[in-house]
Amino acid sequence: MRTRDAFQSLYDQRPDAVFALISALQRQIVILQEQNAALSARIKLLEDRLSTDSHNSSKPPASDALAKKPVSLRASTGRKAGGQRGHHGRILLVSDSPDQIIVHAPAQCAACGSGLAAIEAVHTACRQVVDVPPLARVTTQHQVQTKVCAGNAANPRLLRPASGAKQSRARNLLDRLREYEADTLRFLADFAVPFDNNLAERDIRMVRVQQKVSGTFRSRAGAEAFCAIRSYISTLQKQGQSILPALEHVFTGRPIYPQLQG
Repeated sequence: MRTRDAFQSLYDQRPDAVFALISALQRQIVILQEQNAALSARIKLLEDRLSTDSHNSSKPPASDALAKKPVSLRASTGRKAGGQRGHHGRILLVSDSPDQIIVHAPAQCAACGSGLAAIEAVHTACRQVVDVPPLARVTTQHQVQTKVCAGNAANPRLLRPASGAKQSRARNLLDRLREYEADTLRFLADFAVPFDNNLAERDIRMVRVQQKVSGTFRSRAGAEAFCAIRSYISTLQKQGQSILPALEHVFTGRPIYPQLQG
């Protein structure tokens, strides 16, 4: 560092020497300013990198680790932590009637080795340990009884389970076939009765399709109209009529009426 005398000597020489000194100082100032700006930018970059976590960047939560201490949202009460003065604490009291007592008595004297089994204790110190009993499996058998009254005992066809036991699907089918035996076997005596009920299922299938697609009918009148149209078409199909020409006659005011058996 130059002293005052050095600057005075330089000033006394000539103006060119002073100008050269000032120019050199200016160049040095510019270099220092550039270095300062570069270092400031690097410090800013490092600070931003340290301040990033899973909340303000794409880092996973596992990378947070212990970089930041959790901030408690509880407002400070100004009191010290722990139990306050005057607080009545709770402890596990000693039971006056323990479930079992185990006596730990010395068998012999520690000094001479004499037996102590027949000698009364001069002092007994009690310590109690509270344990939770182990869990044990409990198996409960529920027995469902079936009872038959005197009236149904005379007519086995009318028997129904009188208990809450749930029967299997096969048993339910067997009971139903026994109850409706005449209706089930009617096709053997009446050839107009079909062997299966597929025809009845097809008649109600379109109603189920309508409910599945639309969810429900918007009005009762709409439901009644739908059922009337489906009933008309189904009846014509069973009587061998062509559906499209029959519908054309309906729209032209000349409907085909189904043949009704007297």
